[in-house]
Amino acid sequence: MDRQNELKEYRALLREREQLRGIIMRLRCETKKKNAAAQAEQKQKVEALLRKYEKQELAIAEKISAIEDAIASLTSRERQLIRYRYFDGYSWAKTAQAMRYSEAQVYRIHKKIIKKMERRM
Repeated sequence: MDRQNELKEYRALLREREQLRGIIMRLRCETKKKNAAAQAEQKQKVEALLRKYEKQELAIAEKISAIEDAIASLTSRERQLIRYRYFDGYSWAKTAQAMRYSEAQVYRIHKKIIKKMERRM
């Protein structure tokens, strides 16, 4: 996946990770509530789901960490551009205005940032 798409996906990944954490917590509570009389098959299914969701949550956490590490390596102005564009959802024009650059400058800086991040990730 290219870096721009990973940046666009970042917020969705954070939401998905939180949803998975909620599912995992509910499944753990459910397996603890099962008493000795509970059906073993049902408990196994819940435990299998728990393993599946924990694996998905770990994969998402790794993606998030890689994105955050790459962003941390940027200068403060570069991080600001990324925040405006991908996290705050600013248009190119609004990003340029907020940073007091022309749109052409913002495009060039953005291209440089993406290349820099590709080397880091």
